[in-house]
Amino acid sequence: MTIRAVFFDIGGVLLRTEDRLPRQRWEQRLGLEPGGLAKLVFENPVAQRSTIGGAAESDVWQEVDRSLSLTPEQLASLRGDFFAGDRWDTDLLDLIRNLRPGIRTGVISNTWLGSRDVMAAWITPETFDTVVFSAEEKCRKPEEKIYRIALGRLGVDPEETMFFDDFPENVEAARRIGIQAVLFPGSQPTIQMLHKLFPSAGSH
Repeated sequence: MTIRAVFFDIGGVLLRTEDRLPRQRWEQRLGLEPGGLAKLVFENPVAQRSTIGGAAESDVWQEVDRSLSLTPEQLASLRGDFFAGDRWDTDLLDLIRNLRPGIRTGVISNTWLGSRDVMAAWITPETFDTVVFSAEEKCRKPEEKIYRIALGRLGVDPEETMFFDDFPENVEAARRIGIQAVLFPGSQPTIQMLHKLFPSAGSH
């Protein structure tokens, strides 16, 4: 069946932590194991509630502070450093933009409450036909409901849809309902795959 729509995850796909040194410095300072800071931030119970709209980002960081007992100044510094190594994939975003209007494009992402405003400069109507954020929908990947919402927004069937995500469980959940989901292989392989599937992309 012809692909009519392509969806993308954000964290780990469109936005990736390319420089891990800022987080590693904090891990050493706090006596955390490698990767422990990301686990503390993203997997704490308040962060999980925020991904379904139950807590603000400020609440997430208060929960982090509850575990670390930092001063307000240290917590503010940690918040800034935590995301300092993140980079948007501008090459991939440019290609996605150029898939339109022939191919419909969208985002399916587990995000904290308030992420739409934070990401507004990158996740734009010029690039994506629809953006499905878990915090706004009160459901998250790998729940079937969030994929159904995304499909409905673009009016496409699962078999007409591709989806790129960096978590195997999210890819498997999408495949179970018929979406042609791909475990994100990296930026350049993804760009090459999309160019092969849609030769006119980038020719605008």
